Amino acid sequence: MKNIYYLLRQEFYDQKKRIIVLAAVIFLIFLCSRFLQEFVHRFGGYIDYDYQEGIGGYLFAAGFIFTSICFSRSMHSKRGQHAWLMLPVHAHEKLIAKIISYSLLYPLGLIVFTFISSLVNEGIMRIIWHHSVPLFNLFDPMIWEMTGHYIVMSSLFLMGAAYFRSAHLIKTVLAVLAFSVSLTIILGLVTRIAYAPFFHDFMFSDTSKASSGLYFGNIHVDENLLFSQFNCDRWTKIGSVIVKSVYWGLLAPLFWTVTYFRIREIEAKDAV
Repeated sequence: MKNIYYLLRQEFYDQKKRIIVLAAVIFLIFLCSRFLQEFVHRFGGYIDYDYQEGIGGYLFAAGFIFTSICFSRSMHSKRGQHAWLMLPVHAHEKLIAKIISYSLLYPLGLIVFTFISSLVNEGIMRIIWHHSVPLFNLFDPMIWEMTGHYIVMSSLFLMGAAYFRSAHLIKTVLAVLAFSVSLTIILGLVTRIAYAPFFHDFMFSDTSKASSGLYFGNIHVDENLLFSQFNCDRWTKIGSVIVKSVYWGLLAPLFWTVTYFRIREIEAKDAV
């Protein structure tokens, strides 16, 4: 734990300028947008400002960017790699420090900072315009669900940061898109082959034989027969449980494990 604490402190000092710049930008955006809306409201305009909606972009966009470059100045840097390799800590401690910094402390710090910013901004608006909107709600379930999604998705960008030596964010996004397209094609082919005997029962070109259903040009899909053949309600519930279990329980540990072995690989190759 002591080594992780020192790594976290080093990470904070390395990223201190970026944190200050990001905090200043977020605060100014909140302040300027609120001042402009109050100015418009002064002349009869309508205010529909919600701090809950504004945090998503900063959480995901800035978080993914920071996570994608978290190894660029250490593990992948010609200047900093030697010092990083010579740190008297284990690979899992380096990984845990990154996970805590970018997957836990960043979203929690952003939530707290957004609340403080809303408190300061609405105080200023109350003094200047004698009007304010509700503060940022720390206990909104939507915010914490969003944070959960961020933790899962940031593990993917952390893995991309470890694997790619340059253009980390772009290469990670392109890799995800390529994997998604390939998986979609494979699943489509497997489904078409596995359920080929059922296709002629609920899809046929003579639309005059069917009283209801969906039409795609000359192809008709009988919805009732389709749902009865595949028992879609049951399989939808089972599939939903499986997908949620994999998403929330397996994805992040899987990506963190792959990242760990990537760190070990870099240490073994570049330290020789």
